[in-house]
Amino acid sequence: MKKYLTITTAVIFAVSAQTLGFAKDSSKIEAAEIAFEQLLSKKDLASLLSDSGAIALEKILLPSENTQKSFKDHYDLYEKIVANPNISPDFNLSKQELNKIINGYQENIIKLLEDTYAFKIEKRNNPKLTLSNYLDKVVNKNIALLSQYYKANPNIALYDINKESPMIVSIKEHKEWPNAAYHQELLVKAAALRVIEANLKNAKAGLTYDLALFDIISIARTSKNETTIKFNNGVLNFTLPQEIYKYVPFGTKKLVSRDEKFMTALQEIQKKKQNPKYNFGTKRDTTKQGRGHDYVPPQPEIYDSPWGPGSVR
Repeated sequence: MKKYLTITTAVIFAVSAQTLGFAKDSSKIEAAEIAFEQLLSKKDLASLLSDSGAIALEKILLPSENTQKSFKDHYDLYEKIVANPNISPDFNLSKQELNKIINGYQENIIKLLEDTYAFKIEKRNNPKLTLSNYLDKVVNKNIALLSQYYKANPNIALYDINKESPMIVSIKEHKEWPNAAYHQELLVKAAALRVIEANLKNAKAGLTYDLALFDIISIARTSKNETTIKFNNGVLNFTLPQEIYKYVPFGTKKLVSRDEKFMTALQEIQKKKQNPKYNFGTKRDTTKQGRGHDYVPPQPEIYDSPWGPGSVR
């Protein structure tokens, strides 16, 4: 009996010690999380980081699964509203109310773009740099890379601007909206802005960031072959080459079409950005030899010498 009590007491102490240890570790983790959140709340965080530090932090702040689902929900709703604007949750808003919502989304999108670490770092190095000029360079770099990608893959058909379909008016009459086409246009725009906002909240660099910039251009675009695009009453200005319309499936006043060919092209230019030696044609880094590749030693250079032909350097 005494032996049994001794063993039982030892087990209880062991469990209590383990529980205390877990609690102690948990408190440390919680304290660390609070400290990390306080650090993230600093407005000038980008100024405290090196370029590599900012990039590393962005990798840490990856979107959660719930955020990704939220973004997908916004895009699914956008597609449904394009097909049937009458189902929009904004349908019964007045013109003034809907424009207020749209302006709010646009201002928030501008703020999200200003808050990206990449822009803050560039702004720190060049205080006179405007967001508009910075994004114009980013977009035109993407266009140049898209051009390289399609030239390296001539078998891929370019986007045909003549196949663009205009927005068909298919909206019920509303007493506060005498112009049905304008009512529908604003409903689609509000839905599109929600998608862009969610996209920028998800990821502030990479493919989703580049796609958001093309979306901004696409919904601000008012006609085919436009080369000067203004977003949010000219807060952002883009000057584009005419050839952009070969590469990007724009939709006037709508989001870019998530065409499989275009999405693949965006993924390819991301690979090129991450590795400048990536080859669009071979789809790999040509400076690296594949596994199983036979090693060929460098050949000595043959030249004529006083000691006879066949001598080497």
